Amino acid sequence: MSGWQRVGRIEDFPQGHGRSVRLGERRVAVFRLDGEWFALEDVCPHMRARLSEGSVHGASVTCGWHGWTFDLRSGRSLTKSWARVRTCPVRVQGNEVWLGALEPVQPPPASGGG
Repeated sequence: MSGWQRVGRIEDFPQGHGRSVRLGERRVAVFRLDGEWFALEDVCPHMRARLSEGSVHGASVTCGWHGWTFDLRSGRSLTKSWARVRTCPVRVQGNEVWLGALEPVQPPPASGGG
C-alpha cells in the first residue's frame, strides 16, 4: 500500500471513541463508529486540545475543552462556520488499519462582505 501507513489493528480502536496515532510528524484522531472509520488531525484549532479525547455523538466529535464540534466526515466545524480540521482516508485490510496522507489545508470560504 504505497503512501499508506499502518496505524494498528482493529481491536486497538474502541468502538465509539477516538484514539490518537502518529502519522509522520502529526497526530491523527481515528474513530470507529458502527463499521465506519474516520480520521481527523488530532488538534482543535481553538486551543490545540486533542479531538481524540472529545465526546463522540453521531458522526461528530466535540472538543472537551470548549465545546467546538466537528463533522467526522468533512472536518468542518458545526460550531464555528470558518473552522476546519484536516481529514485523511482510512482503509481496513484484514485486521489492520491504515491511514493515507492528511488532506491539504483548504482556505476558508469567502465572506459575504461582512
